[in-house]
This record gives sequence, C-alpha cells and structure tokens, in this order.
Amino acid sequence: MSNKRSANKHRGRHVIRFYSKKSGCALQLESFLEWILALRLEVNPNVLSFAAQPESMHLEMLGKNCRFTPDFLVKYKNGHEAYIEIHHEKFSTDEYIKKVSSFNDYALRTTGLGIELIVAKDINEIELHNLKLLAANYLLKPSFRPEQYSLPDTISFSELIAELKAFTEYPASEAYTLLTSGVYEFNEAELISANSILQRVGN
Repeated sequence: MSNKRSANKHRGRHVIRFYSKKSGCALQLESFLEWILALRLEVNPNVLSFAAQPESMHLEMLGKNCRFTPDFLVKYKNGHEAYIEIHHEKFSTDEYIKKVSSFNDYALRTTGLGIELIVAKDINEIELHNLKLLAANYLLKPSFRPEQYSLPDTISFSELIAELKAFTEYPASEAYTLLTSGVYEFNEAELISANSILQRVGN
C-alpha cells in the first residue's frame, strides 16, 4: 500500500476545517496540502500563531487585474512574520512561479513581508498520521518543565508516559508536548506508537 496521498489544489472551496490551539480558532483550509502544512505549523515550536487565507492581493500583470491569496500568514516566536503558499509540484508551472514571485515583490513593497513558496509532492500518510496525533494531543501551556528533571536520553514512548506520571496530571499529553517542543525526537519514517524509541535531542 502506498504511503502517498494525492494532494490536488481546490482554491475557492473550503474542504477542511481545522482547529488551531495556537491561533485559538478554527481555520478553513482549501486542500490537503494546506491541511498538512497547518499541522506542521501547529507543532512547530518556533511558530507563535498563524492565519489561513489572511488577505487577497491585487496586481496588474500583462494588462490583467490578477488576484492572489497566500495560504497562510505565519508569526514566529522571534518576531519574524511571513506569508506562505504551498502548491503541488504538478501544478507549479513556470507561469505560476513567476506569478508568485511578482506578488512576493508586491507584498515586500506594501507590507514588508515576503511570500515563501513551498513546492510539495503528494502527502506522506505516515507523516500525516503523526502530525494529527501530535497536534491533537500536545499542550499549548504545559506544566512539566523538562529542564527541572533528569529524564533518560533514550526511552520508549510508553516508558516516557510512565515516567511522567510522577510529575504531572496529564502524562500522555506532556509526553506529546516533549516531542513537539523538540526535547525528544522520534523516527519520522514510522508511526508513533507506545513502542516508539525516543532520543533526547542534543544527547
């Protein structure tokens, strides 16, 4: 069975409703690619918040009035902000890339923010499964502070949950949060499970 899912773009038709803890609201997403990018942003420890389809831009190109709406406006914890557009490689023609480049120049002139174009392939089902797990279960405001305790460098996911029971009321959620915050890493080529082996980052 293939681990890839077709990720066609359906601009103008809401197909997925995703609740973001970071943004504190439900986002209307227009493709599977936008969904997986929203999940990546949700669990990225460097992202503070993000908005979907933030605003439309209008620009005259070759005598025609063209409209462009970036998929996301992302605010990072370091204060940096950027628009992000994700597009399937099958539809990322030279003409489309030039269009995004023109709107990137326009956005830089008018807002000071650039547009990052991500050219993506089909969605990996393993990545999607893991991102959904992480996004659904991590804590936006965890109570556990890993720097205050001595945790093993290598441990299974179920063992980590058992270890955390002595320190927190929500050991499973705190364990997921240790993954999304980058304290532990896992094999991204495999589904997260009780038997997943975690490695402390930097050790």
